[in-house]
Amino acid sequence: MPAPSSNPVQLVPHTHWDREWYLPFQSFRLKLVGLVDRLLDLLEDDSRYVFTLDGQLSVVDDYLEVRPEAAPRIRALVDEGRLVVGPWFTLVDEFLVSGETIVRNLEHGLARGDELGGAMRIGYLPDMFGHVAQMPQILRLAGIEQAVVWRGVPAAIDRHAFTWEAPDGSVVRTEYLPRGYGNAGHVLAHPERLVDEVVALQEALRPFYGDDPLLAMYGNDHTEPDPGLPDLIEAAGEQVQIELTTVPGYLEQAEGDGLPRWQGELRSGARANLLMGVTSARIDLKAACARAERGLERYAEPLQALYGARWPERSLDLAWRRVLENSAHDSICGCSADEVSAQVLVRYAEAEQIAAGLATAAVERVAQRVERGSIAVVNPSPRTRTDLIEIELPIPEEWKAAALELPDGNVVPAQETARKGDTRSFVGMVPAPPLGWTSVRPVRAEVLPEETDSLSNGLLEVRLAPDGTLELEGGSRRLRGVGRLVDGLDVGDSYNYAPPPDDVEVDEPGDVRVDFLARGPVRWELVVLRTYRWQGESVEVAMQVELRAGEPFCRLRVSFDNPCRNHRLRFQIPLPERTKASAAEGQFAVVERGLENEGGHGEVPLPTFPARGFVDAGGVAVLLDHVMEYEVVEGRELALTLLRSIGLISRPDNPYREVNAGPELALPAAQCLGPWSIGFALFPHSGSWVEAGVLERMEAYQHRFLTAPGQGRQATVPEGAGLELTGDGVIFSALRRRGDQLEARVVNQTAEPRTATLAGQAVVLRPWEIKSLQPELAPRDDHS
Repeated sequence: MPAPSSNPVQLVPHTHWDREWYLPFQSFRLKLVGLVDRLLDLLEDDSRYVFTLDGQLSVVDDYLEVRPEAAPRIRALVDEGRLVVGPWFTLVDEFLVSGETIVRNLEHGLARGDELGGAMRIGYLPDMFGHVAQMPQILRLAGIEQAVVWRGVPAAIDRHAFTWEAPDGSVVRTEYLPRGYGNAGHVLAHPERLVDEVVALQEALRPFYGDDPLLAMYGNDHTEPDPGLPDLIEAAGEQVQIELTTVPGYLEQAEGDGLPRWQGELRSGARANLLMGVTSARIDLKAACARAERGLERYAEPLQALYGARWPERSLDLAWRRVLENSAHDSICGCSADEVSAQVLVRYAEAEQIAAGLATAAVERVAQRVERGSIAVVNPSPRTRTDLIEIELPIPEEWKAAALELPDGNVVPAQETARKGDTRSFVGMVPAPPLGWTSVRPVRAEVLPEETDSLSNGLLEVRLAPDGTLELEGGSRRLRGVGRLVDGLDVGDSYNYAPPPDDVEVDEPGDVRVDFLARGPVRWELVVLRTYRWQGESVEVAMQVELRAGEPFCRLRVSFDNPCRNHRLRFQIPLPERTKASAAEGQFAVVERGLENEGGHGEVPLPTFPARGFVDAGGVAVLLDHVMEYEVVEGRELALTLLRSIGLISRPDNPYREVNAGPELALPAAQCLGPWSIGFALFPHSGSWVEAGVLERMEAYQHRFLTAPGQGRQATVPEGAGLELTGDGVIFSALRRRGDQLEARVVNQTAEPRTATLAGQAVVLRPWEIKSLQPELAPRDDHS
């Protein structure tokens, strides 16, 4: 046996509790109730024992729903500091949800923890599949100065602690867990060898700790509390120095001087599997997540705050709870049992329905100010902009054509799309004030809108190649071969993509057809139908191509009925110029990434990355509906993963990963058979993404106007603004009511200081700064 080390061992009894994973939520809760019952008894019976109950308050709430009478027991133990809870509501996967969801998750967890005696004021992030760049700033804004991480730490960090810096300069002292959150989980596997096991652990971790006290995490997934632990430690006597503590207890003595420094995201696979394939597993979960988040953040809350009759706090809390429950990293990642993913989709649907209902109610109140026969048009963006609206209007039969008249008397074209009796459907591009409304009414037009067979709106031109790919010309850029589809086999799992050695990719269609759907002047639209042979099956893929008047980007939607298992489909975009980097938007930042990813822990370090709002490379930006996986291939081509079909949570013989990542459980639904439709937009541009205004294009692409028929006898106020945000590169994240006060969150998503103005309130923002403001709430009346 090696000689005992001088390192004191701070042993942290804990459990890492997956709210749902290989079992659905209620099945896991049955296990949880028994575990917490035994834990509370143990803590009350033995004052020497302490326990860190994961890092998420949902564990406590899930227990208290069954044992509400135990709340005083939990509160007493938290007050004593022997039971540690929080600070999160759920342990969120940071890259797959919005920055606003991360903030609300922490906000909810801290508030609930304080109701139960006090949440842990440490950014406990033990098992997330990498960490976003802005996490240090998010933590500091919540008053948290320390973090604990495992995955994603790069090889450049060679100590157990480092200073982690966000793009804005915010820093947190960060404790790295060498060998993970279960690095001491084995030390009592053979109690008679406790001293030997502890000494071996000291020696293994000495390169990271030197002579510092060792943070030894005694626990793992769903670990039961061990009542014999205090006695075993006392029996070890002076042979090894072991002390039972909690995560906060260990960090109380932590030093913060002279630490190595790291800025930005943590996405290295140097010392732990990053499991980057979760970005493309179960794409339907990612799309549902974005719909629910956007519905709450950018429609329900802002419109209710400005125009609702009363603040719908309970409804919003219910919707946000569903979103936060789903943000747990195994849930949103799609690396869970099929029953879990089914529940995730239901919860997102609930949140989306609540958000849609609240937004509709707010718009209907606005419509009370617009006279009957007109249409109220509501802009969810904090800047004046123009967007396409789709409306149905009763039109006299003798009118050959119609146009839309604005409140100031100006008229914009209306393009007829359908006719049924005396009701006609139209689309039109209508300007509306920031977070406000305008109104339009139909007027007779004597001349039918001009139609053309070309796809060109004066800003962007789209041409078709014989193989069904596209040529885009605009922004001083020309893209050729856009939309080549590449399908290949995937013998990986929900965590990691992996092709077989004999993979043969299919990228040439056997048949190509084109149908024109609309020919301008408001909207130009066609569909390209290509037939492929995938795994012996004939598959028709429809690529819908849409241009709108005044938009410098092209909207695309790829739809197909997937008959195949164990494969990956990617959409290829040849770049106008070769590049060595990409820029991806998500979670309050735009992150610059190279063409390679750091590996080293037995996992092929694929340079496949997540993007939420857009990805930009080589002179083209892809505007996204939801989180998608992308790769810049050899600096020449951008590849978007449209679908990845897999059949197992984890495959022990995954050729791209040495260590198993979870249970070998079949996932029939994760094969994603059946109909699929994925939308995004392409914006060719010159200059950088900042110079080209890609953030502005992202805003326009993602946030459609809402409409409602006018309900007033006459127009009281035919047009009105809500709140206006100015400042290049400053984005709007949230607007809600807190009591009688509005609270808004804005972010400077550029590397330069910006002066932003919201509702006349000016504020100077550091590069990448997240800022909460309290704009003046306008007086309310029956229609405001």
